[in-house]
Amino acid sequence: METSNKESTHLVTEEQLKTWTQYSRTKDLLDFLRANGITYFRGRGGSVMTTIQAVNAPLKVGKDDSQDFF
Repeated sequence: METSNKESTHLVTEEQLKTWTQYSRTKDLLDFLRANGITYFRGRGGSVMTTIQAVNAPLKVGKDDSQDFF
């Protein structure tokens, strides 16, 4: 199945997650994702992936959120 560049920008790879969280070990990354309620899935070979929406969901942010933070 082919995906467009726009669709692929919503996917967050294991390497991106490790850079963002500053965890180098996959186990530590998975512990972080679970502790923060971030849904993830495992790809071929066990790589960890998620989406921008899954990262934002526990924060309750996005265009549909009417709460003011400032």
